[in-house]
Amino acid sequence: MQDRPFIREMIHKAIQALGGKATYADIKEYIHDRWPGVNDNTINAQVIVCTVNQPSRIHYPENQRAREYDERYDFLYTVGRGQVVLYSPDEHGKWGIRDDRSGKI
Repeated sequence: MQDRPFIREMIHKAIQALGGKATYADIKEYIHDRWPGVNDNTINAQVIVCTVNQPSRIHYPENQRAREYDERYDFLYTVGRGQVVLYSPDEHGKWGIRDDRSGKI
């Protein structure tokens, strides 16, 4: 049996193969065609984790600490409901995860 990549790696492969722009549905279709049986909710959650301008990403373990850019997780940018593009710091600005003045993420 072939080893499956992490879901975030599947998503990264999908967005690259889809020309750098895709809907969540496009990403799920790409993944299901190559790695059958991956849970849609897991894909959705990992898209959120990997989207730098998604406010709810801080609720996932990968993003619960202040940090600068991490290429493993910070490669998507949302451009509309259910639509993402490859994140480009030059185009979209530099994003990270920071504590506010009260110490909250």
